[in-house]
Amino acid sequence: MRNQTFLRIVSLTVFIGIYAGAQTDKKAATESLPTPAAEPVKVVAESGQVNETALEVSTLKTYSESNLIPNGDFSNWLRNKELPEDWSYGSKDPRQDKASTIVPYEGRTYDNWRAVKQTWHKNDGAESVFRQFGVTLSGLAKNTRYRLTLKSKNPSGRVVRVAVWSVVDSANQKVERINSFLITVGKSDDLVDYWADFDSGESDTIRIVTLCADSQFPVEVVWDKFTLARVPEQSESLVRNGRLGNWPDGQRLPIHWTHAVGYTLQNMPSLIERYKGNTPAPGYVAVQTWRESDVADSIYKQFGQTIENLKPHTHYRLSVKALNLSDWTAMVAVWGVDSSKESQQNLSPAFILVRPSKEFGFLDYSGEFDTGSYSTIRIVTCSRKAGTKVAWTAFEMNEMGPSKSPLPNTP
Repeated sequence: MRNQTFLRIVSLTVFIGIYAGAQTDKKAATESLPTPAAEPVKVVAESGQVNETALEVSTLKTYSESNLIPNGDFSNWLRNKELPEDWSYGSKDPRQDKASTIVPYEGRTYDNWRAVKQTWHKNDGAESVFRQFGVTLSGLAKNTRYRLTLKSKNPSGRVVRVAVWSVVDSANQKVERINSFLITVGKSDDLVDYWADFDSGESDTIRIVTLCADSQFPVEVVWDKFTLARVPEQSESLVRNGRLGNWPDGQRLPIHWTHAVGYTLQNMPSLIERYKGNTPAPGYVAVQTWRESDVADSIYKQFGQTIENLKPHTHYRLSVKALNLSDWTAMVAVWGVDSSKESQQNLSPAFILVRPSKEFGFLDYSGEFDTGSYSTIRIVTCSRKAGTKVAWTAFEMNEMGPSKSPLPNTP
């Protein structure tokens, strides 16, 4: 296989971790995985039969994704400035009282970067969207589906919302609501993930705003990591049972997922069980607790799913929600699979790194990769450390389009 192209993967961090413009996340990092020994592996089919399958595996290359919201993570905020760069709020007339104050959040965030603390002193739900705290974006595609994601903390539980408006005439501040209030922020003492989809309609300019429609004040909310991205045209995820909702009672694993093939229950490197807390999305959540490292195991012994009949030389995006309840990092990797070869190889870093996050709840992670010459891949989770404990749910994968240009120094 000397002529086989093995494609690199670059690790990506939290999907909801907002990137400024087309920059990649400042906190991205990589961790190399050991190369598992070449071996035939036993694959449990959905019928329950065990098949002897010899595999060659290669990790796939990935591309950075961009956030359409400028300064969505508020990292560009000069000390002498009232607001983060690119964000606006209130009237330019100093005589007009503002409904809320905007200051940097002094508490701890997941990545220790900036966040906004907004404190309302009165209702601004009926104000002009240009007087509400927000950001205006131009150059969007018309009649296109977009996804807005953000993190927020609302200890009071008062009525706080995020809305998206179409800017019809910016000079005269004429706007039209794209749909009903896009996101309502629930009561929470910790930063929580929110997301919603909308259609851009006939305008290529929108304004995203925050507002409070309550009658009791003060109301204090923390905002972090606003992201806007175009939703792939293919809306149905290619991961089967990605939200783990098809998980019959008494069955060890969700349908379409495999784990620890060839192990007994007593010597499995990790255990899979249902999560008993509140879930961030419809379906179940799988809690994986590692007894020992499994990074050198066959990918068919790691928890994961094999996806077939993909398009070679095509760009895909994988996303997952995860809550890391431990002090150790877990990883999600994507491998290209060639069933005609009798070897496995892992030559590249982890695809997605899931770091400790129990203070922040479930976080969104995503990465983009190219299938290269492969039509079959396997998505797996793994960890180097005993005691790692992660709750997984909402695995989604969508086709993004034809291959992009190769990454620099990619063989």
